[in-house]
Amino acid sequence: MIRPEGSSAWALPKGHVEQGESMQEAAVREVGEETGLKVGVVEKLGDVSYVFSWRDEPGGPLTRIFKRVRFFLMQFAGGDSGRHDHEIEEVAWLDIDEAIRRATYKNERTLIETGRQILRARGVGE
Repeated sequence: MIRPEGSSAWALPKGHVEQGESMQEAAVREVGEETGLKVGVVEKLGDVSYVFSWRDEPGGPLTRIFKRVRFFLMQFAGGDSGRHDHEIEEVAWLDIDEAIRRATYKNERTLIETGRQILRARGVGE
């Protein structure tokens, strides 16, 4: 899990798809950038949609932005969580129960639980 710079929120890594990337490629790249970890995509975990408001500058017009994020269940392949990018204040490697407790957003807690169910169905321990 990550805690972005200047935020108290704990969340799953996410980002944007760059030109020429698949969603899976973008997810692997973004997890690497935000956590310093190397991962491989196992399967789609789920989508989360939300709306937020943004101002380009103080006092500027307020823009409402619709965002849909696709999350993937991933397998750890190495790396160093100390090598995360400057946008992230802290990276935490947690067991599933602690990740669910720490996740700030309900929809992400649901995704983590979905990941647990997938792993259990495959006979993978926590």
